[in-house]
Order: sequence, then structure tokens, then C-alpha cells
Amino acid sequence: SRRGEVQVLFISVDPSRDTPERLKEYVPYFNPSFIGLTGTEVEIDKVIKQYGAMYEKDKPDERGYYSVGHSTSIYLIDREGNFKYLFSFHTPREEMAKVIKQYM
Repeated sequence: SRRGEVQVLFISVDPSRDTPERLKEYVPYFNPSFIGLTGTEVEIDKVIKQYGAMYEKDKPDERGYYSVGHSTSIYLIDREGNFKYLFSFHTPREEMAKVIKQYM
């Protein structure tokens, strides 16, 4: 099995709310093997720019609540950090698996 050759990284774009501790609790709800990452705004912006993603933080309301709009695409990136393929959020898992195998 080549399952161990693929690692899913969940990258948060809201470091003020998504601390490493919160990501450690939240990300396993998607899958226990996923890894949650965050960083400073500068670090996050560098990654966003590198892969052509986007995010936008709304202004907080009177209670301090805000939302963050962000791209929902799934990026296939090799071990060296090179972009390989862009999946729509709605791409069926079977199609994703087929494409990923082509790059392995």
C-alpha cells in the first residue's frame, strides 16, 4: 500500500483563533491522519501567495465576532513543495485518488 506516501495538511489562515492547540483538537474530526498547520500572518501570506490561494478576514462586529472567507480548493504538492494539481472542493475522492496515483 502507498497510503503512507500521501500526507494531508490543513493550513489555517486565521492564526489568532486557530492556535496549534485548537488545530490539534479540530483537524482530527476530518481525519485522524491529517496535520493542522498555522503560522504568523507573514508566513501564511507567503504560502497563500506561493500557491495562488486567497483569504479575506471580515471586520469584527460590535461583539468582536468575524468570519474569514477563503479558497476551498485542494492542492496536490510534492515533497519538495512544488505545486502539481488543483482539485475543486467538490472533486470526487475516486477522481482525486486517480490523479494522485499518477504523480506517485
